[in-house]
Amino acid sequence: MPKSQFVDPKEMRKPGTLKFKDIPLNAYQKTVADVKKDFTKADLMGILEDMMTIREFETMLTEIKVKGAYAGMNFTYPGPSHLSIGQEAQAVGQAYYLGVEDFIFGTHRSHHEVIAKAFSAIKKLSVKELTEIMEKENGGKLLKVLSQKSKASGKALAKEFFIYGMMAELFAKDAGFARGLGGSMHAFFLPFGIFPNNAIVGASAPVATGAALFKKCNSKKGIVVSNAGDGSVGCGPVFESLNFAAMDQYNQLWEDGYKGGLPIIFCFNDNNYGMGGQTCGETMAYGVLARLGAGVSPTQLHAERIDGYNVLAVMDAFKRKKALLEKGEGPVLLDIMTYRQTGHSTSDVNSYRTKEEIEAWKAVDSIETFKAQLVKAGVATQTEVDGLQAEVIERNHRMFFLASDLTLTPYVDMKTEERFIENFMFSNSQTPRPTAVGHPSC
Repeated sequence: MPKSQFVDPKEMRKPGTLKFKDIPLNAYQKTVADVKKDFTKADLMGILEDMMTIREFETMLTEIKVKGAYAGMNFTYPGPSHLSIGQEAQAVGQAYYLGVEDFIFGTHRSHHEVIAKAFSAIKKLSVKELTEIMEKENGGKLLKVLSQKSKASGKALAKEFFIYGMMAELFAKDAGFARGLGGSMHAFFLPFGIFPNNAIVGASAPVATGAALFKKCNSKKGIVVSNAGDGSVGCGPVFESLNFAAMDQYNQLWEDGYKGGLPIIFCFNDNNYGMGGQTCGETMAYGVLARLGAGVSPTQLHAERIDGYNVLAVMDAFKRKKALLEKGEGPVLLDIMTYRQTGHSTSDVNSYRTKEEIEAWKAVDSIETFKAQLVKAGVATQTEVDGLQAEVIERNHRMFFLASDLTLTPYVDMKTEERFIENFMFSNSQTPRPTAVGHPSC
């Protein structure tokens, strides 16, 4: 404890009033028509492609779990499927201005965040850099398969590489980014700044805070994003992380060149529900999650509520808040208002909410809204939008066929010091029905 900080009884006992600043709620209301001069057509269509890619990836998982088939092929996947259908704008908006030096940590519901960050990285890296990454990954196994089976090149090939690697990981294949051992809830890809996600509610907060401290202490470039759901606010480690990232000592005691709070954004994907119940109005006391920032530090953690169904609003928020962190004015709390259109998992029958509520959110679906805005603003025609969606679906189909092909991506080997358990083997029939290996950690 520093003796230099004198605790003055006169100051401590002085009467007064503690004042708080207003916290903005959904302040950004712009549409594509308002910003089209600030972006190229390729930029805006790329945003749409990223959201569509996430939606189709998770549509695949939904159909596999519910129907036992996808793209006309029977397939069984007994692993976890915590989907984020409806939350695509939040993930794509978050990733748009992040670079590979910016790290993200996610939750068990993180396919959208992982894919969005990867596609953002692919846009920013050169083809040479991407090729080097693909050649190094898992000894080049993924790239070798794609080189034989795909006609894509350059950045298009890099997108296929990532989707293929993600699927292989979920399906417990050796070609997956964690050799099939991580699965859905522990996806990561370090070359793109995507760090391991976490199946424990709120656990990304302390881990990401540690990464932010590392960056600060070592003067490393980039910021850190801790993704968590609104249900995580009931977890003690989340509050501890908010406080740790904003401690007074960073400004009062640290030497020049290292002053300022940690470079981290605590991004709460506020979809109104946690496993324990409906957060606003039932299990939480805050009313509006962004309110929490006011109780942590004089900066109120620069807290805002953002409309997570408007991808442009999320992009704007991350651009502004990243600039604050780069000036040493962190941390930041963002309350991203969003909604998952599916259950907590595919086994969830949604008995706790009404059909009318779900349909009301589907009526303002962020992807359909963005499509309509692109056409209305004259950025693209309906034919172009439909063509892009067809391309995204076709790419997902091809990567699915590759990832489910046992002759190309064998199941992961399970080794111990005493024995070797052979790979699961399936006969080569015309209609293969492979079954992914479930992991105890999931």
